[in-house]
Amino acid sequence: MFGTRQNKLGKYVIPFIPLILFIGLLFYFCIFSNSLTSKNINEEQDILTQSLDKGITTCYVVEGFYPPNIEYLEKNYALKYDKDVFVINYTVIADNLRPTYVILKKDNTNK
Repeated sequence: MFGTRQNKLGKYVIPFIPLILFIGLLFYFCIFSNSLTSKNINEEQDILTQSLDKGITTCYVVEGFYPPNIEYLEKNYALKYDKDVFVINYTVIADNLRPTYVILKKDNTNK
């Protein structure tokens, strides 16, 4: 009596095991790829910070003044960054003081 019940249960459950495994792997892949994306954006922000520091310093050493704005760094010192992901708040305090900047990540949840 128990053997036939287990056979019936196995008959209906076994075909769904590959589907369940596939859904589990898909779920794991989605979580894993999302964490990789956020890690890449953080690394990109670190590289942008280093590039800005290098560009500001190089401009001061070569030309004797700090860059007046971000566009100047883009045009003359090949600064490139993803404007869809980051916003740079660049503030010049005085001609003889190093400018300050803040790199912000854009919120892309509305897209």
